[in-house]
Amino acid sequence: MRVPTPSISAVPHPTRLVIGLLLAVLIAGYTMIPALRDPLTREDGVTEWISAALFLAAGIGGVVAIRRTVGAPRWSWLLPAAGFIGFGEETAYGARIFGFPLPVIDGEPVDSLHDVFDIGERFITGLGIKRMHVAGAVALIA
Repeated sequence: MRVPTPSISAVPHPTRLVIGLLLAVLIAGYTMIPALRDPLTREDGVTEWISAALFLAAGIGGVVAIRRTVGAPRWSWLLPAAGFIGFGEETAYGARIFGFPLPVIDGEPVDSLHDVFDIGERFITGLGIKRMHVAGAVALIA
């Protein structure tokens, strides 16, 4: 028996409702209660851990959906992989959970890919190259 290809509409209705309500509460709390802004935006705060949990759920849910789908294309594994990478980014790939030391480059601890990009940007701008030059070069290559 062939199982249909999953789509966003395959997400159970209660799950979509809970995620929507959670986002609405976070947005309302941020905009209407100034005292909540710091706890919601702090590193390792509630928003970061909620997003980490959602990334992990997306990764696991994607694996389950693909395993249940007969003949799922190989590229579909990129979707749960993105969920697991997002979880890793939010949790500094376990450094904050397990307390292992992070590499330090140019005085900045590197705990995720965006830190690598920030360091690369500082290096490029230190050479006198403007961001628009880099963007133009990338556009020409693509």
